[in-house]
Amino acid sequence: MKENGNGVVIIIPTRNRAELASTAIRSVLDQPNGNIRILVSDNSTLPREIEKLRRFCSQCDDTRLNYIRPPEPMTMGEHWDWVIRQALNRHETEYFSVLTDRFIWKKNTLAEVIKISDAYPNRVISYAFDGVNDLHTPITLNQQKWTGKILAINSESILSIYGHACRCAQQVPTLLQCFIPRRVFQQIQNQFSNVCLSISPDYCFAFRCLAVVDEILHYDKPVLIQHALAQSNGGSMYFGPNQASRDFLAHMPSEGLFLSPTPEIICLTSSLTHEYCLAKKESQSPKFRELNMECYFESVMHDLDALQVPELRKKYLGMLKEYGVVSFPKNDQKPKIRLIKKLRSLLKVLLLSAPTKSFWILLARFGGPDILPKREPDVSPKHRFTFKTTQEAIDFANNYPIIKTPSLGDEYLKFKVIRVLSAKIW
Repeated sequence: MKENGNGVVIIIPTRNRAELASTAIRSVLDQPNGNIRILVSDNSTLPREIEKLRRFCSQCDDTRLNYIRPPEPMTMGEHWDWVIRQALNRHETEYFSVLTDRFIWKKNTLAEVIKISDAYPNRVISYAFDGVNDLHTPITLNQQKWTGKILAINSESILSIYGHACRCAQQVPTLLQCFIPRRVFQQIQNQFSNVCLSISPDYCFAFRCLAVVDEILHYDKPVLIQHALAQSNGGSMYFGPNQASRDFLAHMPSEGLFLSPTPEIICLTSSLTHEYCLAKKESQSPKFRELNMECYFESVMHDLDALQVPELRKKYLGMLKEYGVVSFPKNDQKPKIRLIKKLRSLLKVLLLSAPTKSFWILLARFGGPDILPKREPDVSPKHRFTFKTTQEAIDFANNYPIIKTPSLGDEYLKFKVIRVLSAKIW
């Protein structure tokens, strides 16, 4: 039976990760805005994980929370598509959002996005996230620069940039980081016969969404935190197989990434490009550009440079040679420039080392987070504060965000930003 209500439905699909799912659920229930519903869909196959998550949801004793299971175990794409249809049928709410079990909402941020959706109804709203790198110790935190501005970005420009550079930015409206109106789900369903039934459902949706809407809104602020990198399916493309990736690959369709230019190379670029080409083929939309193959292979090389499994990297590099691709030079800087960078690196290490972190946090408690030293998001992990536990890093991200900046970063120069919206919604 459908439930009446406004606000947003947060959909949390999960599989054999009850503890992570519980953390994601709690991050939503702890938000001050009560105008939410949570639909947890447990696609687990391990009895202990099923019972653990079912018990947690029951003990929450919150009428906003609903726990369901699919009729039988499904692939990731099948499960996400199924639970989205369940959410649309069960709730009359206008907005929906998918929260994967490795993401959590930052404190007091969900209400901000709900206000934006109230001010600009029927618009897809994407947003950014901070990332905890907890694969190894010491743990580091990648915090994003932000302005708090609401931007209207032309969808064709986003697709054009991917076709040219074959890299995705945080502005792309993946299922994991956006509010989606009911009508957009319906448009995608009508045109493609399903919402996200593919190998990578998050990016399958993103490219289909950009095919059917003229523009999206982007809230230029990190409102989510990503963590548990060791259990990431996508992260396994860099760090090697884990339980999630083995399970994922075991149920991947036999045809694999058949629309990727390099289907035999399992990497992030190959996976996302498959979804781009699939949406391009199915939609026949002129908004999709032909791939720039030089940039495609450069992006694949970037993925392989980051791959931390030597045998697999060697195997994939051998495959690339069959396409006539060789390694790109990694460092063509002059010695003087490298020396200056090393000196700056040493200064940052001293400034942001573990012993000084306690000192800076103590100052921040009196002077506020703005007193903390400047932390650039796109720097080596050794130039960031380090943490002993994932929870410590999450607490830091919640309590000490990067200082709000007045102007947009250079990354927005490549987008056709139609306008910066300035409605007084706060």
